Amino acid sequence: MSFAYIDADARVHLESLDARDAWPPLLKPGVLAGHAVYAQWETLAIERLLTPVEQSRAALPSALASLLCWTDTLRAWKSADGALEVLVRRSFAPPDPRRLLRTAANRAGLEQVRASLLSRVPPEWRPQDWPAGLTDPTDGGAAVSRGAADAILARYLATRLIGSWVTYHGQGLRSVAASLVSAYVLIALALCTPTGAGTGSPVTLGRMTSAIRASDWLLLHLLDRTGWADWCAGYEMADDARPLLALVGGAARELDSLTWSA
Repeated sequence: MSFAYIDADARVHLESLDARDAWPPLLKPGVLAGHAVYAQWETLAIERLLTPVEQSRAALPSALASLLCWTDTLRAWKSADGALEVLVRRSFAPPDPRRLLRTAANRAGLEQVRASLLSRVPPEWRPQDWPAGLTDPTDGGAAVSRGAADAILARYLATRLIGSWVTYHGQGLRSVAASLVSAYVLIALALCTPTGAGTGSPVTLGRMTSAIRASDWLLLHLLDRTGWADWCAGYEMADDARPLLALVGGAARELDSLTWSA
């Protein structure tokens, strides 16, 4: 198989995920989750949380908040509680999404995410004004609704979850959840950055596509996998998921401020 077309942009590099000789994923620092528990957690994230968003039956901020809170429940597990494999299959009550906006990070907090991630990019590859510098950005295509945007982003985040480097290079389930939050924040920032059409115009499919590509450009191609994983693992030290919940709420608020089709 040839990847010669990648030569069109020297900043892009590809490396496949091979975890055959790696330890199973961690539940939290120093505690193994195991393959079965991780698979169940990942299945829940995709089938019970992201899929309803993709089918326009739920909102993406609520789904991400549910994943973060459920992950906190699992991280609190102790061997005296019984088998972790049983706990991970239990039902749980999702949080009230309205609480996200009451504790949402402001724009400066979201910008700090971008700055922190960009600081981990090698200087010779670091863009001066991300998302500027993306090859072939576009504002074209049909205008999209807010619900359709959530559905698009849910599908994108599902692809970021499956086969993620952070699963094995992070320090637990919260690291993996943080990787999804970072992508969500970057897309919100990219969409809110003035483009040819301006932020006052309705968001189009092309603009959504460019924002997703900008997220991938930074997370998958400019950042070394350990740099992204280390950033995500930094949230493992927090007492709970509130810092990440604040980022989800902040990104959702930025997206809500944009102009969407009816």
